[in-house]
Amino acid sequence: MIKIGCYKLNIEDMVLSRDGNDVILEPKVLSVLMYFCENKERYISMMELHENVWKDRCVSDAAVRRIISKIRLLFNDDHKSPKYIQSLPKRGYKLICSVQLLQKEQTKEQQETLNSFTQKSQNQSFELKSQDVKLTPKRSNAPFGYIMLIFLGICFLFGSYFTFFYQAGFKTSQKIISTIPGSKIAIEQSSDNKYFAFSGKVGTESGYQVFIKRHNKHDFIAIKHKVHFPFSLAFSRDNKYLFYSDLSENSSSLSAVSLEGSENTYESIELIDDFYLMGDVFTSNETDKVYFSGQKNKNEPVYIFKYDLVTKSIFRVTSSIDESYSDIRGGISPNGQFMVVLRTLKYDKNYEIRIIDLINDDVIFRHSQKLQIKEVNWLDDDNLLLLDQDGIYSLNYKNSNRKIITTKIPNITAVSVIDSHNLLLMQEKTQKKLFIEQEIPMSNWATNKVFHTPDNIEFITYQSNNYLALVVNPNQTELSKYDPLTKKSIPYLETNYSLRIIDSSSENDLELIKINERFALLNTKTNLLTYITVGDDYIGDAIFTLDGQSILFSVKGFSGWEIFKYDIQSAAKKVLFKGYRSIRNFNDSYILADTAGSLFWYDVQKEEVITLNYQLSPEPDTFWDTNQSSIYWSSHDLVTTTFHQLDISDMTDVRKYSKSYDYDNVLPFFAINAATNHFLFSQKDIKGSLVLKLSIL
Repeated sequence: MIKIGCYKLNIEDMVLSRDGNDVILEPKVLSVLMYFCENKERYISMMELHENVWKDRCVSDAAVRRIISKIRLLFNDDHKSPKYIQSLPKRGYKLICSVQLLQKEQTKEQQETLNSFTQKSQNQSFELKSQDVKLTPKRSNAPFGYIMLIFLGICFLFGSYFTFFYQAGFKTSQKIISTIPGSKIAIEQSSDNKYFAFSGKVGTESGYQVFIKRHNKHDFIAIKHKVHFPFSLAFSRDNKYLFYSDLSENSSSLSAVSLEGSENTYESIELIDDFYLMGDVFTSNETDKVYFSGQKNKNEPVYIFKYDLVTKSIFRVTSSIDESYSDIRGGISPNGQFMVVLRTLKYDKNYEIRIIDLINDDVIFRHSQKLQIKEVNWLDDDNLLLLDQDGIYSLNYKNSNRKIITTKIPNITAVSVIDSHNLLLMQEKTQKKLFIEQEIPMSNWATNKVFHTPDNIEFITYQSNNYLALVVNPNQTELSKYDPLTKKSIPYLETNYSLRIIDSSSENDLELIKINERFALLNTKTNLLTYITVGDDYIGDAIFTLDGQSILFSVKGFSGWEIFKYDIQSAAKKVLFKGYRSIRNFNDSYILADTAGSLFWYDVQKEEVITLNYQLSPEPDTFWDTNQSSIYWSSHDLVTTTFHQLDISDMTDVRKYSKSYDYDNVLPFFAINAATNHFLFSQKDIKGSLVLKLSIL
C-alpha cells in the first residue's frame, strides 16, 4: 500500500482510496501513476512517457494527455493550482505531493517499488503492457523477474498457437426461430428450454410489450402490464420467474413474472419503480436475488445493483468515484463465483470488461477495446461471450485467448446464451436509409426532397450549396463531399480515429469537426488540419460564429464548464462565458444552455441574460440549433423521437411546435440549412427482426 498525498494506492488490487471511497484504476492509469511515483520530484517529458510506459506501442500524445487528465481527476487536482501533478511547457509533468509506503501492508514487490523511489531508478517502471490484464489476488513469493521470464517464455513458445486459434475459431450452424413479426429489443430462453421470451412490438402503431411462449405451445402470450421500453429480460436459474427492466426516464422499473401460474395468463409484479434509468438484468444461482444495471439518480454513475426478493432490499455491487464510468451490462458465471461487468468510459470512448471474484471481492481480469461492445456474458466458467461491431467471440479470461464464433451474420443486435454450445441471436432485417429534407418553420412543414443513400453513410449535413457526408467503412471513417443524385462521394479526410461533423462555414472552406475527442478545423482545399483543443481537454459543444471568423466551443475545467471564443486567423482564445455547456448564434446575440439543458438568451447589446423557461433534452445523442427567430432541438424516450421548435420572435407570445416519429425509424439527429430554411433528418425503413439459433459445433 502506497500513500500518495491524501490518497492510498493498493498496487495489487489497482485501487485508489480516500475517505472510504474506492476506485479501481485502469491498467495504463496505474502504469503512469507508478512511473510518476518512481520518478518523483523531477519533470517527466512526453517522450519519456512514450519510451518507458508505452514502449513499443505507438500512441498519440493526445492519448498520453488523456491518461494524465484522468489521474488529475482522480486526485481532484486543478492544473492551474496543482497539489499533485505539476506541468511545465517543454519540460513535462512532475508529481509534487508526498509519497510514502505504508509499512503495515508492505509486500516484497511494494518494497522494491519503494526502493525505486529513493534510488531514482528510471528503468524499473511498473507497466501493464497488454490491454488484456489478468490480476491475481494472492501473489506467490517467487521473485517478480523470475515470473516474468517464465511468462515471456510461454508467450514465445505458444504465441503462434494462440494466433492460430484466434483465426481458426469455431464451426457453427444456424436456423431461424419462429416468432411474431415486428421489431424486437431483447430475447431470452430459460435454461430448461421450457420458455422463450422476447420484448418488442407488433406492427408500427402498437406499443412495446413482453411476450412469453411455452415450448409445447404455438402462441405467444403478452404479459398483462403496461411497459414503456422493456430493455432487458432474464429468467431465474430455477426457471420460476422472468425478470425484465422497463427503461423510462425518471421512473425506470424492474418487474417479475411468475411462471408457475396459468399457462394462458402472465401477470407481472413491480419490484422497483424509482430508478432514473435501468438497463441490463441478469440472475445467479441465488434464486432469490436478481441483478441489474441502473442509475438511481440523474447525476450519479451507472452501477450494478442486486435486489433481494425476500427482504426487498437493494444493494449496490459495483462502485466508482468518477461519474464518467458506467457499468452497463453484467453476468454471473455458471458456478456463481464470478461476475463479468461491461464498463464504458464516457470521455475516453473506451469499453472495458472486468471480472470480479464475488467470494474475495477482487478484480481478477480486465480487457479493454475501442470497438463498441454490445453484449457480454458467460459461455462457461472459463469463457466469456462478446458481441461487438465485428461479430461474436469467445474470450478465455485465464489465458486471454480470443476466438471467433462468427463474423458472417450481419446486423446482430442482441445475443443470449442458452448453454455453452447454443446461442440465440437477434438480427435486424436489411433496412434502407432515407434522408428527408423538410421546409421550416414547422408551421410550413412540408417535404422538399427525399433521397436514398448507401448503407455506409452514417450522417449527412449541409456544406454551403452541397452536402457533407460521414462515410463509415470497415477500417476507416471518411469525411466526404456527397452528391445525392449520383450517390458519389469525394473524400476530404480519411482517419482511423473517431470522427464527427460539427459545423460547416458558409464563409470559407473550413469544416469544424471532432476527431479523436478534439475539436479541429479542416481546410477542404488544402486538407490542412488545425486542432483547437488539446488531448486532455474535456470538450462539450462547438459552432462557427455567423461571420465564420471564429469558433465558439466549450470545455469542462475544474471549476465547471466554460465557453471560449477562438479566432481562426490568430489562433487566440478567450473565455466568453462561464457556467454554460453549449452555445448557438441567435441573430446578433447568443442562446446559451447550462449542464441541465436550461435555455438562456444573452442580449449582446444590453449584456443581459434572459431565462427562457425551456429545456433541451438531457438524453444522449440529441442535437439543437437555431435559425432565424427560432430554437430547434430533438428529444427521445427510446420509443418516440420528437423535433421541437421554439419561436421567440415575440417574447410576449412564445410559440412551440413539435413533430414526432417512431424512434425505431427516425433517430434524433438533424441539420439545418439557414440559407434555404431546410431541415434534414434520416429515416430507416425497418423490416423487423429475426431470431436465430446458433449452434457451436
